[in-house]
Amino acid sequence: MSRTIKLTRRRVLASLLVISLAAAGAGAGTMAYFSDTETSTDNTVSAGTLDLQLDDGDSDVTLVEVSEAAPGDSGSTTLNVSNNGTIDGTLSIDFDVSSAENGIVEPEEGVDNSPSDSELPENLQVKLTSDDAPNVGWVNASDLGTYSEFATLEAGEEVEYTVEWRIVSDAGNEIQSDSATVNATITLDQETDE
Repeated sequence: MSRTIKLTRRRVLASLLVISLAAAGAGAGTMAYFSDTETSTDNTVSAGTLDLQLDDGDSDVTLVEVSEAAPGDSGSTTLNVSNNGTIDGTLSIDFDVSSAENGIVEPEEGVDNSPSDSELPENLQVKLTSDDAPNVGWVNASDLGTYSEFATLEAGEEVEYTVEWRIVSDAGNEIQSDSATVNATITLDQETDE
């Protein structure tokens, strides 16, 4: 039994479309373009460190502790400041001075008319020196403030400071029983290229 296939215009067009699509797909698979691929490996970003240390690792250092001081007394101590990191830094020092009158004793009564204010900070002087960094000359404790961008410490660099203090010799009875506390906050900030 033989079957006859009736060809219509629609079937012929559909067949031509299928053949054209098949030919286009086969041709597309055989086309080639030049290409080259390379691989970049071991790309690493590592953050550096900024590590300020005082006196070989102490974070709380007492520079001056004096009791029963009198006019003309003086003293000194050393402070090692180091950048144990891998990035250069800029050193800043912020001094905070507080004081107390601690009452008025009998010899002080005749010369001290401010029973709530200590006169010691105006008569206590501080000096900060180093052979390898900027210095602060004699300054009254009452005038100590912030020394921004005071010095540059390169990575791995250590600087030794000498901290000196003195009570001026012409101070009188007005400082009797007074006290003063000088705190220093030392900060190391990353050095910028500005």
